[in-house]
Amino acid sequence: MNERMPHEESPAKDLGFLVWDKVERGRLFLLRDPKCWAGPATGNQCVVCEQRIQDDNECEVTGPDGPVFAHLACHTAWSLESQVRRRRPAFTATS
Repeated sequence: MNERMPHEESPAKDLGFLVWDKVERGRLFLLRDPKCWAGPATGNQCVVCEQRIQDDNECEVTGPDGPVFAHLACHTAWSLESQVRRRRPAFTATS
């Protein structure tokens, strides 16, 4: 069986939306920086798309509760969203 990952079937913008949505819902934390450990896939589940990482490089990121893993494409989208959010000025309500 050849399982396809969502980012293989969909445009990059869909992967970007998936990351945005997960961050909005608190299901993904913001990355401090784009650095990660990368190596051959070991079959871990991707924290972004929730698919097994089988035929791609795997990125390991230190999370608040320990390491998490992501496909390289998923990590790239996650890193970009994290950078965008960190550059935004903090929202302040005015009366």
